Amino acid sequence: MRGFRWARVGLQFDNGSGASYWHTVRDSLFEKCQTGLYLNLPSGGVSLVNVQKCNVTTPITGCCYWTGTITDSPLCTDKSFLALRNNDVSDYAAYVQWPPDTMGAVGPSHFVANIQYVIAVFNKTSGTLQEWTDIGTFFGANVPADPRIIYDQQCQRWIACVADKADQSRNVRLAVSRSSDPSGLTTNWDKYTLPVAEPGFYPDFPTLGADANGIYIAVHLYQPLQNPTAWMQKVVAIKKQTNCLTVINPSDIHVLPPLSSPYIWFVIQATVNFDAVAADGIAWFVAKGQGQPGPIQYGRLKWINGTPQFLEDPWNNSLSAPQSYFDLDNNFSFSAPQKPYGDNNQGITMNTGSRLMMAVVRNGHLWTCQHVGLNAQGSYNGDPESALRTGCQWFKLQISTDGQSLSIADHNRIYDNASSSPYFYYFPSLMVNSAGDMVMGFSGSRDTEHIGAFYPGRRANGAQPNKPILIQAGRSYFDFNRWGDYSYTSLDPNDGLTFWTIQQYAETPAFGHNQHYGLCVTKIMKNP
Repeated sequence: MRGFRWARVGLQFDNGSGASYWHTVRDSLFEKCQTGLYLNLPSGGVSLVNVQKCNVTTPITGCCYWTGTITDSPLCTDKSFLALRNNDVSDYAAYVQWPPDTMGAVGPSHFVANIQYVIAVFNKTSGTLQEWTDIGTFFGANVPADPRIIYDQQCQRWIACVADKADQSRNVRLAVSRSSDPSGLTTNWDKYTLPVAEPGFYPDFPTLGADANGIYIAVHLYQPLQNPTAWMQKVVAIKKQTNCLTVINPSDIHVLPPLSSPYIWFVIQATVNFDAVAADGIAWFVAKGQGQPGPIQYGRLKWINGTPQFLEDPWNNSLSAPQSYFDLDNNFSFSAPQKPYGDNNQGITMNTGSRLMMAVVRNGHLWTCQHVGLNAQGSYNGDPESALRTGCQWFKLQISTDGQSLSIADHNRIYDNASSSPYFYYFPSLMVNSAGDMVMGFSGSRDTEHIGAFYPGRRANGAQPNKPILIQAGRSYFDFNRWGDYSYTSLDPNDGLTFWTIQQYAETPAFGHNQHYGLCVTKIMKNP
């Protein structure tokens, strides 16, 4: 869905003398416009098909016939800014080549981006870049990879981590701000090393969660060029003190014994839990097994006399996910198209497979999401050749009242049902607010469009846009098959209702190559 935003007149139609035309406005959203549609058509008219509005003073005016209506959008963007493009910081330009693992979170006054090369602090009101440094310097990591960051609303601190793949380290680095203000990247944060190293293994794809009792990091450990069935997972649980993260003592850090991975590309997602949790409450972890498709599996961790313990082998608990999708795991040849550049026609590889991308607990439900292969009907008939697009799938899992199990309460898929030249949507993230509304953010492209940033949303009452809303169009061909491994959507702590999503898009090339991206940070609110 295309947007017309912050305009005196969103779209105007004029006919010359004696002319008569009939126009169609389709799949459009008018936001914060004085006038949505102005029609200067003495004859002819306009057909409105799936047209929505938010904060528009006069939706439609002028002289004309029209059919259809402009309905209220359940959600709308409030502001947006572009971050860390190739011309933002001259010293940073050399970094803006390879795609980042797109990660950033919102706090009371700032937005912090923590991506593959830099950590940067922005004023969230103006979008002004206030401070940045490379993440190797920030974390004290020699080969940093897969950065994460959250704003812990319960402790009012920023928490960030990164895998250090250097041979002399092979650990995870953790950073915690000393206040709710992230400024002072080199002076106002405490840094820690989490000893997850195992001989011959490298850390990869750490995930980051938190609840009232602790901070949780799950990390994948792999052996290059070795039998992947021997790969493993580790979970680090860090006990929060009563002074809530002022200092983390060595005795607070617990590295749990390795978990043998039952599947090759298994990744555990630690959850961000916004609900109240008792001192002996459950910390939830979810993962997706490999298969066609693999089940959603979950683990329950509990603090017992100050020590974290899994209550059972976490991979004995599983949910049967809806079976009608193509699981992208172990299928690295599957790629999303983009608009070609001359003879260059490089697709974007789904290199992460259909692993779960993030997990959030809110109001007794655990939400998670993934990208999957689908046909034009949003399903899959068992033939890989029928999966001609990717879509983004979300799950709402009910936590049982006794905290013993999960069950699927709801789920849906966001996909393009066009019979030709469909959009591919990929690398989703989601967040749920205190009212139960949900927003996803993800990348999207098709063979006639560059890679852009999109979001759909779902109000707690079920209202949602008919199509994903484009928040930043791609600007150029991206000449590389990798597109980062994830994105992130976070919740504004000031009201508990407003969403912020950070998404990647293809930016105008510079420095003689076409591997440039930009990051779009967008604030999304309920339609008043």
